[in-house]
Amino acid sequence: MTYSSAIAFSERFAAGQYTAAEHAEFVAWLNTAPQTEIGELLETFRKIAAARPPAETADPALVAKIEASLDRYETEQTDHAAGDAGEERSPLRRMFRYSAAAAILLLLTGAGWWGLQTRKTPVTAQTPPAPIRKDILPGGDKAVLTLADGSTIVLDSAQDGQLAQQGKATVIKINGQVTYKGTGKGGIVAFNTIATPRGGQYKVILSDGTIAWLNAASSLRFPTLFGGPAREVQLSGEGYFEVAKNKDHPFRVKTGGMSVEVLGTDFNIMAYEEEAAIRTTLVTGSIRVEKGDTRTLLIPGKQAVLLPGARSFQTVSPDMQSTLAWKNGRFEFDETDIRTIMRQVERWYDVKVEYKGNVENIVLSGAVSRRKTASALLDVLAQTGQFHYRIEDDHIIIMP
Repeated sequence: MTYSSAIAFSERFAAGQYTAAEHAEFVAWLNTAPQTEIGELLETFRKIAAARPPAETADPALVAKIEASLDRYETEQTDHAAGDAGEERSPLRRMFRYSAAAAILLLLTGAGWWGLQTRKTPVTAQTPPAPIRKDILPGGDKAVLTLADGSTIVLDSAQDGQLAQQGKATVIKINGQVTYKGTGKGGIVAFNTIATPRGGQYKVILSDGTIAWLNAASSLRFPTLFGGPAREVQLSGEGYFEVAKNKDHPFRVKTGGMSVEVLGTDFNIMAYEEEAAIRTTLVTGSIRVEKGDTRTLLIPGKQAVLLPGARSFQTVSPDMQSTLAWKNGRFEFDETDIRTIMRQVERWYDVKVEYKGNVENIVLSGAVSRRKTASALLDVLAQTGQFHYRIEDDHIIIMP
């Protein structure tokens, strides 16, 4: 059981809609939960506990254990608020501690005073189980390919094999990726666009052998065959490129009023409109980023940051593992603010995130596969005790 499911259980308990198995799971959670989570849960019980007497049959040893736990939590809270570990507790705080202890003891001893007062029949094996918590499935390999004539192909439902003939280039789908095979040079240059939706990602191999991975809500416009002095593509959103080496024909990526030029290297560009900056991260080789007359060379392990309205780049050393995690099928966060994290959640799970309360100072760390459900990711992050959440249809509600 997680903190969020413990909150849900407490609500079902108050309504008399819980099973013996859920009660046992809650008891097990309470015995191992962090003090911060226990303290937050006490707030949930406050209104119920304030008007209810303690259980008359409570086990004295259990009472002592809960009292000690509450003492530790209250001391931590008092120290934090007053900055004085020796400050005398107010009568109101003592009353709250007693009432909260009573509520917890009711659950632990199975007396269930509140539940017995609100339900007509005792809990039995025939009691209908509580509804399963709704969850949100992760994204997957989804994209739409727009051909030169404007026609479209939904790639995630297209069968493997030849998809189209674009001039002298053949478009083939193999094992969930699209490959362009050139059959010659010359003729009219045709452009295609591959676009991923929210909750989608895709991999494409261009005619020169360059491999591009597109993250969710991204698009790449490119020629079906490269001709001329430079190989040029246009990116919106986020993409990772492994550029085929060709010293005579540099590879350029244009995005957000800037460009990246390489001869052959691996790099990542994150250029979502909703993000505060365009971030270009070099993995191997070397690249040159350009904005107007400003040019900056990057070496591996460095990131060029272009802020809105800026005329020059900032060069920083990012957490490479976190930056490239999406391409490797993972979420990885290292002291990342919650709003930045939730923007990734919105794009990958195709959801809307809402905030109730002040979340501005919440920074989180954690890692989980992008193939996991939304609750699996949120449960990992919620273990920090800094927030809890609720899922309602396609909405995720974050509460400090």
